[in-house]
Amino acid sequence: MLASASFDATIGMWEYVGGDFSFIASFEGHENEVKSVAWNSAGTLMASCSRDKSVWIWEVLPGHEFECVSVLNGHTQDVKMLVWHPSLDILVSTSYDNTIKVWTEDGDGDDWHCAQTLGPPGRGHTSTVWSASFNATGDCLVTSSDDLTLIVWDTSADLTNSGSDDSAKWYILESSISLSGTFASIEFAAKRVNHTRVSTRCTLSCHSLCSIFSQETSNHHIGISRPDNFFR
Repeated sequence: MLASASFDATIGMWEYVGGDFSFIASFEGHENEVKSVAWNSAGTLMASCSRDKSVWIWEVLPGHEFECVSVLNGHTQDVKMLVWHPSLDILVSTSYDNTIKVWTEDGDGDDWHCAQTLGPPGRGHTSTVWSASFNATGDCLVTSSDDLTLIVWDTSADLTNSGSDDSAKWYILESSISLSGTFASIEFAAKRVNHTRVSTRCTLSCHSLCSIFSQETSNHHIGISRPDNFFR
């Protein structure tokens, strides 16, 4: 199953049948262009975000049906990108409001809530957060911003069970890594590697990619890309 985000405020759903992708459904709900869509690791949930500042959680039902189980309205500006934790149902959203929000499901139902906001004043990015990526094990998250920095976050705490315990939070692992120029998208390599530099080409809805390289930090490898038509 393939999901696509569109400037017409809809989400398209495609199925691979007979050697080709067939369009099977279109979902409406967002009030403005859909910026990003992302599947959880089990393929049971799909998230979408929009210029309307909202994040929607969709549940996959039998017969190619989808139900919106939650609409999340914590951001104060456009929501740029979504990424799921590689093994837990934890969703991360990045925004033009300079923050990263971490969303988890309430333990007693289908409601979702913001478990933590990364980026309070003086402790995060100072401009639009373009992109985020987890490493393969989910214990690190890297974010890129229009402030020309990368931040690596320790995400080893399981926020699905943290409740109100402030000690079980995500925090900055690596202080801001300065970049020359604004980079739109970043992605951890699939595996942790030592003494070998790798370049990871990111998957983007934009077609133009340039300036792809890897930067080492704390024995992790991060691929960074800058498409010319990404910033809007």
